[in-house]
Amino acid sequence: MDENVLYPMSLAQLGMLLSLITQINQKWSFDQYGWVE
Repeated sequence: MDENVLYPMSLAQLGMLLSLITQINQKWSFDQYGWVE
């Protein structure tokens, strides 16, 4: 496999994963604050 080909794909997947984690973190903090209040 050529790293030059995989790099942009990995970068795109990393961005998607990062946004997914951000959404999950927002849901978690929302649920936690919901439990606290």
